Amino acid sequence: AYFSAVREEMKKRNERLKTRCEELRGRGVELKEAPVQFRNFKKLQLGWCPVFKAGSTNWKDYIAKILSIDTKRCAGIKKKGFFETCLHNAMVQFATYPYPIKEQNMVNFMSIRHPYERLVSAFRDKVEPANKMQFYNKIGSFAKRSYRILPNELENEREELSRLSDMVVHQKLPSDPNNPLDNPRGPTFVEFIKAVLID
Repeated sequence: AYFSAVREEMKKRNERLKTRCEELRGRGVELKEAPVQFRNFKKLQLGWCPVFKAGSTNWKDYIAKILSIDTKRCAGIKKKGFFETCLHNAMVQFATYPYPIKEQNMVNFMSIRHPYERLVSAFRDKVEPANKMQFYNKIGSFAKRSYRILPNELENEREELSRLSDMVVHQKLPSDPNNPLDNPRGPTFVEFIKAVLID
């Protein structure tokens, strides 16, 4: 009964997704397929589909240890993001991709995480600090500009205040304690959620 309910729920989700995509295409929105990240490790008879913000870095580490990859060399270099890049490059030589292999004794798996926990994790790690430009430019600035509540007398200056706040984030201006869009510098969680769910 449980799996029947799961199948029915997934069917409804797929139908909603299909309907929504058709609506967006009808409005002229260009939709692109997400890149497939599946990796096959035939040496281990293992297939893995990484899911970002759902333990993917830890699983990289686990699989690397199984494959006897020397992760100490990667971890020993403190350059930001180097460990993940080094580990990824080291693992690629053992993997083929992008599709699951349907072979006898081949185990395919993926890790999942509660959607709310993924949102909180993404917010705290990528967006809240406002120091990772890729994510700030993509969503942080928009969330503040669109959803931060300003005093009535400053509402007409929203765009200018946002521009000045962005320049502070990009280290082109000193911080301004009187700019409500610079305090806090990153979006709040409510602003972030509104930007994700509404837009």
